[in-house]
Amino acid sequence: MRWYPWRWFSNMQFIGCGGFSAVYSATLRLPFLQANTELKVALKIVDDKVLNEIAVQSRAFLALLFSGVTVCETTGDLMMVMTYAQDGNLEDHFQQDPLGDLDLKTITGTITRVAINIASLHDEIGMCHRNIHPRNVICAEEDYFLVDYRFSTASNEATTVTQAAKAHYGRLPFIAPEVSDGIYTEKSDIYSLGIIIWQLVAKVVFPSPEIMLSNPEVYRIEPVPGVPKWYEALYTACLEPNPANRPDADEICSIVRSHNEDMPEKSPLDPQVAEYVTQRRKACDEHLAKTAVTIPGSNNPRTSTTRVYTLASLPPLDSLVRLHFTNKPFDMALYEIEDEDDNI
Repeated sequence: MRWYPWRWFSNMQFIGCGGFSAVYSATLRLPFLQANTELKVALKIVDDKVLNEIAVQSRAFLALLFSGVTVCETTGDLMMVMTYAQDGNLEDHFQQDPLGDLDLKTITGTITRVAINIASLHDEIGMCHRNIHPRNVICAEEDYFLVDYRFSTASNEATTVTQAAKAHYGRLPFIAPEVSDGIYTEKSDIYSLGIIIWQLVAKVVFPSPEIMLSNPEVYRIEPVPGVPKWYEALYTACLEPNPANRPDADEICSIVRSHNEDMPEKSPLDPQVAEYVTQRRKACDEHLAKTAVTIPGSNNPRTSTTRVYTLASLPPLDSLVRLHFTNKPFDMALYEIEDEDDNI
């Protein structure tokens, strides 16, 4: 871990609050490099939860996002020095005009990168992330990275921690249904990834829970017309109600990477998808316009912050998730490309 003197930083600007911690952008001047190299970085105030984030990022291959620490001379706050996500986060990309990216080659490349991050966390470190959603997937240096490990827990302790706390910190609808029963496993992270895989083709952005649950029909998670059968089957499998029936991160990597490598460089989705996205965006925008002024605490209805939920207060999302589940164990063989026409 590298220490950076506070005098090396300038041009600090407040970006926002990532959960409980304030985040700033700043210019870092490195005097030991030729011509006093300047870099734009992100600074995140460290609390007890961020100490956990430092520990996890230092162990993961994601350490490349975490440069070191500094201390603010004015406040005495310890701060993480991190790569600045110049291209925003994945949720920003969903909202790009006119329709976001509807090229399957690009979409599967994004899924592969996020799934690799999760597989590294699960298999190499043995931890659950416990707060996966698209605002926690940042784009930096033309790549995607999963961030915010403040609530990450050892996989074999995640359920015990959840039950002891009788609460969970997360964002709806990315919280798996079993969490309300105090169960959290690596497959709960997979559920969150499944929502993202669906969003990458549907382009639906979920607002605050108050707005979303006031009319679940508008934000329903359903089959997207025009997507390949294997893709629909994959996000459906990730969202299976029984965690044991979901794939693991390595299986998702293998499936998506093999399809990605088999595609031509430009692989636009069926025009039906663009029509669907247009219809869904219109419905969401109309609903936001109607509800944003009537629901308290919804100053920015497009932003749904993560929250602490008691397990008893987690709302059921049966009315939101409308997929055709197999209720069977995940079968990797069904996703082999050579068998695609016969199976999925």
